[in-house]
Amino acid sequence: MPQAFSLSPDVFYCEFEAAIIILDVSADTYARLTPAQCLWFREILSSEDLAGLDVHAAHFAEHLVDRGLLQLSEASTRLAEKGRPYTARDSLLDTALDAHQTLSLRCLAPFAYAIVSASLLERSHKFKGVIRTARAWKRSALSRPAIPEAQVLAITRAFHALSPLLVTTHEACRFRSLALIRFLSLFGVPADWVFGVRLSPFGAHCWVEHDGIILNDHSDNAFEYTPIMKV
Repeated sequence: MPQAFSLSPDVFYCEFEAAIIILDVSADTYARLTPAQCLWFREILSSEDLAGLDVHAAHFAEHLVDRGLLQLSEASTRLAEKGRPYTARDSLLDTALDAHQTLSLRCLAPFAYAIVSASLLERSHKFKGVIRTARAWKRSALSRPAIPEAQVLAITRAFHALSPLLVTTHEACRFRSLALIRFLSLFGVPADWVFGVRLSPFGAHCWVEHDGIILNDHSDNAFEYTPIMKV
């Protein structure tokens, strides 16, 4: 049976008009392909039989396999390549964030627990382990009854109201998003952790979404980035 190439499980990519960015979760790195490499990469992923690859594409495929970015698979059973995550439709931060004091105080213990959990996870695990744990938190939240959107937004507002107590404005977007995901999971709210990239200048960013609403960033900032991975 013909063999083809597919992305390794922890590899994601997004396409721009003249470039492709690859995210390798295992190595916690981004790579930008040259125009020629973009052509070879598209040929590699679209080919149903590696024997039919152009010689340059074949050599590039071998290089990507050596780096752990591609793997061999049966052409007839290969999984569909990961598509671009959906685009959010709105942002909570674009609206007023007044949270009721009683809700904020009730959320204080879960907030502190989420901060400690996220901090310990970041200190003790590499990026791949952090992503794996975040997925487990999300699965746990998905197993609980769904919560109305209004309640989800109120819980998130409480997180933002409490953030100045333990989280400074200098904290990285990755840690703040991880802490929010853990916080929401404690209330049974499954959130999407979205990672995005931009080209000029190159930058990587992440934020949290729920049902198409960005929870911890302004829409004009998040929309500067093209989503590359959704956890």
